[in-house]
Amino acid sequence: MVTDVASYRERLEQIARTHSFALIDIRADWCAVCHRIEREILAHPAVLQHLEAVPLVKVDVTAMDEGNRQLLSHLRASGPPTFFVVDAATGQEYNGTRSVGPFSRRDLMRRLRPFTR
Repeated sequence: MVTDVASYRERLEQIARTHSFALIDIRADWCAVCHRIEREILAHPAVLQHLEAVPLVKVDVTAMDEGNRQLLSHLRASGPPTFFVVDAATGQEYNGTRSVGPFSRRDLMRRLRPFTR
């Protein structure tokens, strides 16, 4: 799991070797909605199929320490749950892919579909 800016950049570098895109998942252990998303949406077979093309980067901000706060600032996020797609090589977020708060499986798949073709 990614917990600070350095580990985030390192993870994207690893993904960029084999993939063009990554799905950023900002989460925390204390986030009830995050647990529901993990159980009901990310574990669904159709979503898992999309995640083969767009790997998931789990950003853990459970501690909300200085490293977590700097990473949230870097990602322009206020907290979990926040999801968005980035270019794996540059880290640039794709417009229209950000979800903040609860969302449906259908909504996530709609956001991922352009990146899985």
